Amino acid sequence: MDTLKDYRDLFTFVYCLVADELERVENLPKTKCKWHPTEILTVQIVGEFVRKKTETAIYELTYEYDDLFQKKISRSSFYKQLKKYAGYMPVLLSMIGNRIVNPNPIKIIDSFPVPTKKLVRQNRGHNMGGEAKVGYNAAKDEYFFGLKIIVQIAKNGVPERATFASANVHDSKTIINLVDGQKGCIFIGDKGCGSQKNREHCSKNESVLITPMKKNQKGAKEYNVHHKDLFKKRKKVETFGSLLNLLNLPSTARSLWVLEFRCFAKMIAIAASAVFNFLAGKASILSIKIMQFG
Repeated sequence: MDTLKDYRDLFTFVYCLVADELERVENLPKTKCKWHPTEILTVQIVGEFVRKKTETAIYELTYEYDDLFQKKISRSSFYKQLKKYAGYMPVLLSMIGNRIVNPNPIKIIDSFPVPTKKLVRQNRGHNMGGEAKVGYNAAKDEYFFGLKIIVQIAKNGVPERATFASANVHDSKTIINLVDGQKGCIFIGDKGCGSQKNREHCSKNESVLITPMKKNQKGAKEYNVHHKDLFKKRKKVETFGSLLNLLNLPSTARSLWVLEFRCFAKMIAIAASAVFNFLAGKASILSIKIMQFG
């Protein structure tokens, strides 16, 4: 996004994308606010696009582009509307992600740490309503304080679904909520996802959960070689993780709903960039760094 100096076209593109999807949402609550929900969510998503660190900085984008937002609302009203429609972000993510996903049963699952404060300050200040806990980040071999986000990614690397859990909750206990209601899918997870309960739950939905077997398990070598090509597809997770880091996970959030809302807005920003790159005919639909408009 460093190549963009003017975000007017970005606002327009995201607004049209969000408006199209919200038209399909049933029972969307009405509001007396001067702004339509589409405008509220567009500002937030664009703010995540351009890596604004705080909610205030995102709101101030409306003053930088006051020609696009002729009807002004207060900052407190903006926050109230964000909270009102925060629950629709998971639905919006799924809808936008499915725009460019060809019917493909392969889904990749992985978790990412969301630190909310430094480990040494865990007993000071807010703790996300008691949900923030001490967890272990195996990728960096370190402990952190906060939450974890468990994400379902399509074969092309576009995020489709996500759920949150305390950092000390094992990945195997979070998968059911993520995969529930999806039929005929092939879910690819890491070793932490592979519990018998999860496999049986997927089987009831006519799906299958495939995870690498540990080396000391019987038949592990043959099993892992047989599914070698599927496990290679998990590299898309690394691309998605690097994009999340690029957009700066919201460690400054002081409440759980703000943290979850901003994480979903970041994932929608990634999905929206993929839609744009797909429509523009770019080879790599996840090249968020080189997006250009006009």
